Order: sequence, then structure tokens, then C-alpha cells
Amino acid sequence: MNTETKSAIVIKRFQCRHIHTDGRRCASPSLRGEDFCYFHHTTRGRVAHPSTASSSKGGVIANSKKESFTLPLPEDRSAIQLSIGEVLQRIASNSIDPRRAGLLLYGLQIASLNLGKHIAPDSQPIEEIVNDADFGPLAPQSEVTENNGRESTVVRILREWNEQKAREKELAAESSPGTLPSVQAVGTNENAVILSEATRAASSAVEGPRESSRRVCRSNRSTTTAISARFTRPNRGFQAPESNIKTKPALAPENTPPSISMGTVNTNLLFQNPADLATPLLAVFAVDSSTGPDATPALLTTSSAITAVAAPWLASQEFKATLGETLLLHTPSGLKAERLLIIGLGKAKSLTIHEARKGGGAAVRFCRPRGLHELAIAFPESESLPVGPVTRALIEGAFIADFDIDTYRSDRKDQSIHALTLVTPVQIKNQLAAIELGLNEGRIFGTSQNFARALVNEPGNVLTPTELGRRATAMAESVGLHCEVHSMDKILALKMGAFAAVTQGSSEPPALIVLRYEPPTAPAGDSPTLGLVGKGITFDTGGISIKPADNMDKMKYDMAGAAAMLGAMRAIALLKPAVRVISVICSCENMPDGRAFKPGDVLTAMSGKTIEVLNTDAEGRLVLADGLHYAQQLGATVLVDAATLTGAIGVALGQLNAGLFTNSDETSAKFFSAAWNSGEKFWSMPCTDDYRDQIKSSIADIQNTGNSRYGGSITAAMFLKEFVGETPWLHLDIASTAWIDEHKAWQSKGPSGVAVRSITEWVRGYASTN
Repeated sequence: MNTETKSAIVIKRFQCRHIHTDGRRCASPSLRGEDFCYFHHTTRGRVAHPSTASSSKGGVIANSKKESFTLPLPEDRSAIQLSIGEVLQRIASNSIDPRRAGLLLYGLQIASLNLGKHIAPDSQPIEEIVNDADFGPLAPQSEVTENNGRESTVVRILREWNEQKAREKELAAESSPGTLPSVQAVGTNENAVILSEATRAASSAVEGPRESSRRVCRSNRSTTTAISARFTRPNRGFQAPESNIKTKPALAPENTPPSISMGTVNTNLLFQNPADLATPLLAVFAVDSSTGPDATPALLTTSSAITAVAAPWLASQEFKATLGETLLLHTPSGLKAERLLIIGLGKAKSLTIHEARKGGGAAVRFCRPRGLHELAIAFPESESLPVGPVTRALIEGAFIADFDIDTYRSDRKDQSIHALTLVTPVQIKNQLAAIELGLNEGRIFGTSQNFARALVNEPGNVLTPTELGRRATAMAESVGLHCEVHSMDKILALKMGAFAAVTQGSSEPPALIVLRYEPPTAPAGDSPTLGLVGKGITFDTGGISIKPADNMDKMKYDMAGAAAMLGAMRAIALLKPAVRVISVICSCENMPDGRAFKPGDVLTAMSGKTIEVLNTDAEGRLVLADGLHYAQQLGATVLVDAATLTGAIGVALGQLNAGLFTNSDETSAKFFSAAWNSGEKFWSMPCTDDYRDQIKSSIADIQNTGNSRYGGSITAAMFLKEFVGETPWLHLDIASTAWIDEHKAWQSKGPSGVAVRSITEWVRGYASTN
């Protein structure tokens, strides 16, 4: 081996001389020949084990026979980057002997391995090659396999890392100019990140499967694990950076099936008599035209053939045309359809496009369990239903209904709708443009809502914050949005102390997702920039203030606010309104462990406000506080956030209406108009300064829960209001409406995708007024 090669560092490893009381020899490596390992130096007064003792010298010692060099141990969890960076800079400037630097880096690696658990050495001393500061191409294979013809662990890990980076560059180079970059992981010290990841991967490669799984899980918490002789917990809002290493969840299904095949339904438009259409099933709508207690069903079609075949059944009073009620007729006489399905839409006097939306959904839900993959819907002919909006509502309802939550069932059958035909009467062909617009918008709204529902439906071991970032990036690339995904380094750089505190109890890195929509048509000069902020807690245990076991499995849905924003951004990108939009998603897990934030802690948010933590299960408002402030820094001048924030909103409003809180009546009026068009229900809740006293803290600026159990959703909104200042702002508490507990005639149980349509309509409202 050529030890004079300046592009390589030679690391010699020796076995520790310590003999345990049972006669076993220590399995850890020593830092030099004829000496003890890092841990057993404590018994000789040299260097303390980071988790058990302190050292008078307090440093990592590198010895190379006659030469020695001591680097002081970092005093907090993030300073290890500076330590490694110092060594790497010395290597780059040729100001340190490579052997000495190699031993020094090796000592730092050992110290960083999960509080002193070392890589077990080989039975014989070996030499390993590590590249210099920029971790460029490795030495030739002949130089790295000289040790009995095999590649060392460190070299293999670094080689695989370099190959991965090369593949990423190739993929980026192959991308067309219109595509967007993939997930961006911004770190403060790239060399330190690479060294840390190589160290973790090397430890996993040498240890057994169970130990490596546990170690990878815990070591993902920080970009580099702390190596401090005396461990001191830093400011709770500012822990060491998360690693951007991507690891597949240990318990995730091997082949994750797609939750929803968006856009696979082939929608067709025909202008003809529906009785003349050959189809497996033809759906027509009926209303109760009576004004008294006895129902009088009436079909919403002018086709005489359909009216004639249905007349005996309607006259029998067996079918009353209540909303979602169905009547199936096989081989109807005079019709080319194999089946005729009559769907009730309720009272004629209260008929709106929202009943039509449910009717379209009821038709699809009827077909799915019966294995019918094709159907036709007869356009509802009624003067109270505008042609364009009702077309959109029918298609929306059909797409939303074509969704079930049984994604991971091994015996799952394909029940999806492959083809949907909308049969419209010839006399409205002059409104073709409005109908085609409705078809297109219905597809966009329906698939975007299903995109959000699919995210919420994923289990927590599949949809980690990192995976949410990946899916957001893939979605952004497919529709032309700009997307950035950051992890703990960026969160710390921005001083998001509230967000950082929530994530520090989890082994999963957080994700700070930022999406930007720039309209193809430039908006007016005074047009606002809208900021969409979502709570993305991919699993919420409650943290130290842990939740009861009952229904905790449902807490995978605690990122429904983030999903709503991602679904809305998808729809916005496809609809292309002339208004700028920014979305900020703060995603992490809320987990209890020794590093988790605690009741009584005081955090400093990005805005500079201090927060006393009374309950760690009130974590959503903490991540939103930093997200709302950051959105304003990015240029948002009008804000809306969505979150499954409080159970109290369900106590107040039940499961039919979501709560809306605001500091601007004008902004809320715009939103209520958009919500009516979308068919989603929101109820205005108080958010006045009278309630502020309930979140005052005696030791900080504010506290994260109210002083009593009353008005819990209001005190949560008041907390968020502290971080928006004078910026017009809406808060949507969707905790009681984001999940449907029972099947409905027009929609499956599970995630509802609430707020996607309303937020998108609200955004379009700003474009139409400019």
C-alpha cells in the first residue's frame, strides 16, 4: 500500500487490551497499539466515556507512534460538526499528517457511535482508506483492496455514497429544463454529514440486524451524534441537526401499493338520449316533488323511455327519492342499458349542485362492490341546476367516491371505475364550453382531494416526514410547482425553536416543505401573495403528555392539514389562477423519549416569542407558529392554515362543520363564499382579544394551552393569532371533519380530504377580483 498518497488517510485499528471479569476480552478497538479502547481509557485517567464520566483532559486523542494530537471534545450536540470540519480543513491544506488525522477522525467516529458503542474490530489489525476533505472519487480499487483482497467497511460505505451522488447528478442532468429539482436537503457542513452517514452505515453493516435497526433508528436524530464528556442538554428548541439520510421504515410493507390511481377514470361526454346508450349501468336522478308528508318521486330526465320504465316503481311508494336512496332495475324494457339505477337527491325545493355531487358519488359507490367498472350518468335536467357547476359537481362526486381505505389488504380486489360517461340532452349542446370546463375542473378537484386522502390514509411507518417530503416533491414535479424540502439543519438555521422542540423526541427527521406557485399570467401589481400553512404531524402520541391507547392508531391522520394544503396546491397548479401562492408544511412526529420536550419547558419561536409548554400534546400549534411566521418572511400577505388541532372543535360543532377562526372579516367572507361553492361546511368561531388572558404565561410570553378546559379550540386559535400580527389570517380547525367514521352512500369512511376544494376556490377568488 502506498502510504504517501495524499488523497488518502491511513487508519490503523488495534484491539483493546482490557480483560473483563468473566475472562472475555473487550471487543472494542483501541486508538493505538498496545493500549485500551475509548471507553476503557476512563480506568486509566485518559478519556471519559461520553455517557458515564467526565475527563480532566476532555479530548479525543490521536496517536501515531511518536506523534500525537488532541482535539477538545465538543461541548454541545452540534459542535461535533466544527470538530470534524477542523480536521478536514487541515487535511485539505496539508497541514496535518494524514495518519494522525485519520486516527483523529476515527476517534471522533467511535465517540459518535451512539454514546460509545463501537464498531467491533476484525480479529487482526486492518488498514482502511478514507478520502480527503471533499470526499471526491475514491482511490483506485487496487489501493483499497490490498488488505487480503477485500474492501474495507469505510471504503465500501463511502464508495456507495459517491455512487449514489453520481446517480443523482446523472438524473438531474437528464431532467428536462421544465422539471424541478428533487428533495433538497440543506446542511451546514456537507463533509460532516457525509462522515456521519458513513459512520452510521458502517456500524449497521458490522452489527447484527436487530442492533443495527435500533441504532439506525436512534442515530437518525442528528446529523452527527454528540461526543461530549459531560453531556449538557442544550436549549430545548435547538437540538443538533437531523440527518438527511433516507432509511426505509423497518416495518413498512415491502411493496407499497398506491393508495389511489388518480386520473385513471376515463370520462366521456355524449349528447344523446340516454335510453339509446348501451352500458352496463345507467344512473338517473330523482327528487321528491311533494310539499307534504307523502313522497312524490319525479325523475330529472326528459327521456320518455326512462320515465315509462320507472313509472310503476315510482308509483308504488317503495322509492321515496331521499338523498342517496337507490332503486335498481335489471334489463329495463325499452333501454339499451343492462341496468337502470335511480338515485334520490332529496326534496326538489332544496335541490342544489351539492346534492348532485352526492348523487354522482352514490352512483359510483353502488357500482364498486358489484364489480361494475363502467357506468353512465344521465345529466340531471332541472332549471335550478346551472349546467357548468352541476357538471363539475357530478364528476367531483364520482372521483371522490372512487376511493377506499383498504390499500394494504392482501386480498384487495380491483373495484375501481374505469370509464364514466356523462350523457347530456341534445338541447343543451349550445353550452358545450361550460360543460367541458365543468368536466375538467371536476377531474382536477376530485383527483386533488383524493391525493390528500391517500396521504392521510397512509400508516405512520410508511408516511414519515421524509416520505411526505418525497411525495410533495413528486407531486410538484408532475404539475409544475417549485418545491424545496429541508430538514433539521434549515430548521435550526431559521431558529424555529417551537418546531424543533416538537421533533426532537422522534428518531425520524423532520421535513420543512415549501412549495411555490407562480401564475403563467402575471397578477396585478396590488395582488396579494397567499400563504397556505399546514400542520404535518405524521404520527402524534402526545409526547410526554401521552394520549390514551384507545384510538391512538387514528393519530396517523394528524397531518391532514398538511395533506389539504398539498392537495390544494396541486389543484391550484392545474387550474392556473392569476395569483401567487406559497405553501409551508411543517412535518414531524411527536414522540416521547429521553430527548423529547417536556411540560414546563420554555421555547423560543422563530418570531422571538417565548412559549411555556404546559402540555406536549398541544404540539400542532407549536409547529404552526413557526410555519405561519416563516410564510410571512417568504412574502405571504394573506394567510390560511389548516390543522387537526383540537378535539374541542368536535365538542363544539360535531362532525359536520369545521371551525373557522379569523382576524379579518373581509377575508373570512371570501372564504365562506368559496366554501359554499365547494360544498364544504365551516362555522365561524370567536377569536377576539377577550380570550387572550387564557394563554398568558407567568414565566414566558404565552403558554401553549389555556388556563381551563373551556374553549379549547378558541385558545388554540388565539395562540396562533400571536404569530400572524396584522396579516389577514384564517385558521381552519378540521380535527372533527378530517376523518369519516362510517361509510356514506356517496363516500367511503376514512380520510375526507376536507378543505382541499374550499381552499382552492378561495385562492381562485383572489384571482378573479384582480
